[in-house]
Order: sequence, then structure tokens, then C-alpha cells
Amino acid sequence: MIMVYHFDTHFFVRSIACKGGVFGWYIAVDFFFIVSGFLLFKKAEKSKGTLSALGYTIERIKKIYPPYILAFIVTFIVIMAVSDTALEYWKADGIVNAFLEASLLQGVFICKGPFVNYTAWYISVLIIAGFFIYMILSKYKKVFLFILAPVNILLGFLYLYKFYGSLDVTIATEGWTILTPAMIRGLAGMSLGVYAAILSKKLQEFLNDKKAFVRVLIKALGIGILTFVPIASLRYGETPYDFLYVIFLFLGVTIAFVPFKNEPKPGFKKFIVYSSGLTLNMYLIHNVFREWIFTSIYPKTELLSDKDKIFIMILYFASVIVASVCMDLLLKGIKKLFSKKGETK
Repeated sequence: MIMVYHFDTHFFVRSIACKGGVFGWYIAVDFFFIVSGFLLFKKAEKSKGTLSALGYTIERIKKIYPPYILAFIVTFIVIMAVSDTALEYWKADGIVNAFLEASLLQGVFICKGPFVNYTAWYISVLIIAGFFIYMILSKYKKVFLFILAPVNILLGFLYLYKFYGSLDVTIATEGWTILTPAMIRGLAGMSLGVYAAILSKKLQEFLNDKKAFVRVLIKALGIGILTFVPIASLRYGETPYDFLYVIFLFLGVTIAFVPFKNEPKPGFKKFIVYSSGLTLNMYLIHNVFREWIFTSIYPKTELLSDKDKIFIMILYFASVIVASVCMDLLLKGIKKLFSKKGETK
């Protein structure tokens, strides 16, 4: 969804898909914030106080930073190769911003752009917001659940509604502010995810003694709710409906993420882990294709027909998938090389 939405900002596929409506698939980011909060709570519950917020954050950085910095380097090289104004950009404040971005500080007020890999703001917010939520949740669970989380959700979404009217906000700021709209959006979404995890656990306990077809029906309901959001937001985006979509996403995650009684087979688990890693790579690398490579190949997008746009979008998706697989292979190769060097020592 995010890849299609970002592709649309340059090639306007909305004219094919929603016939004059406003594309709202940026809502997928809020889905991932909710899921991240869901998984964060699960991790905190499982660790039972043995894993600190710093330890949790380091674990996440170890997993996310290698593809993050690789995508950053690739994007930087491509910008220098295809942009006529790149050198002027780096003579200005681009170097400072690039350093902050490479340090995962893209989502906070001290780093206002321009950026190398603009869409990676989500990763920065995920890491920073996750650290603070995990820290408070693990030490002061009741304070977080009964005071801070409701404040994050209510005031966060009210602020975004009042000043922006939708959830299509990233790192733009209204003057000087400590919390960017992106960080507010992340804190609110991840706090919702924590509640989704708690309710999902309660629902699992309720369904344990129910017949299999009841559990399947309930799970299908959750999947149906999650499916409704991209269908509705395909045409109705950048409106107050966004805040209604978040409620549906919250309910969908709560219901659809109730685990089955039987654990999935090891092979299926490996597939899920690999797919999630590949999805992360796709998110991190897709921007270089849509903002730099494909716009260089097809600069006059207004002259393209609908058929041309569909062809380019298929080519765009194929390129991103191939690049993501190559990233995965390269990172695995580097990891293997360093592990062998460690063994020889």
C-alpha cells in the first residue's frame, strides 16, 4: 500500500484506481505503528522485566539498522549520480541532515530535512517512540495504561485532527516543536497497539474453549475489517475519515492477531520471518526507485497514458522486489563474512 501511494505522488495512478478521489493508502503506516505497539507489549510481557528499554532498543537497531543504512547509502549514491543540484545541496546543510538521518534521528525536531531517504522517517519514529513506550511500560505499567497511553492517543489524534485534518503527516512542523507530527502519530498508534495486544489476549482466553469454526469466523471478521480499510481509503483519503480508519485498524489487529491454538509449523514460521525482513527492505529501498530512478527515466509523467502508468508500476514493483532480495543476500553475505573472521581470531 505504501509503495503504491508513494508511486502515485509522481505518476498519479489514482486517476486509474479511484477516479478523482484522494488516495489514502498512507494509512498503512498507522497499521504498522499499531502492529509495532502490539508486538512491543508482547515482548515486554514475555521478558517479565529481564529486558531493559535500552536492551530492547539495541535488539531492534541490530535488526533494522543494517538494511536501513544500506538503503541510505544506495539512495545517496543514486542522488549524486542523477541529480543536477546534488552538489549544491551538499554544500548547504545537507551533510548535517544526512548525518542525523544516518543516526536514526530523522523523526525528531532537530532534523528538518531535506533528507536522503525521506520515507525512512517511519523507522526513526519507530525506534525512538518504542524506546520510551517500552521503558515506561516495563517500569510503570499502570501509569502507562491508565494515564500516558490515553493521553498519547486522545491528545495525539486531536492535535493531528485540529492542525492537519488527516493522518497524512510526517516530519513537517508547525514552527518549532519538540514533538514532530510524525512522532505524535507514532506514539498514538503504538499506544493503541498496546491496548490491541491486551484485548487480543483477553479474546484468546475467551475463544480457547470455543469450537474451531467460531475461532475461524472471529479471525475472518478481523481480516475483513483490515481489508475494509484499504478499500475505503482508496478513494477517501486526506480527510477526517482517517481517524475512523484508525479505529477499524485497531479492531482489526485486535481480532485478526489472536493466535491459533496450534503453533504454525517451523517452515511456515521461517517464511513469515523472511517475508517480514523482505517487506522492511522493500519499504526502505522503494523511495530511490520512485523519486529518483523512475522519475529520471520518465520525467514527463503528464504525457503517460493509463496503460503506460500500469506498465511502469509493474516494473517499479519488480525492481523493488529484486533490489530487496539483493539487499537481503548482501547483508547475509556480510554477516557470514564477519562471523568467519571472528571464528578465525
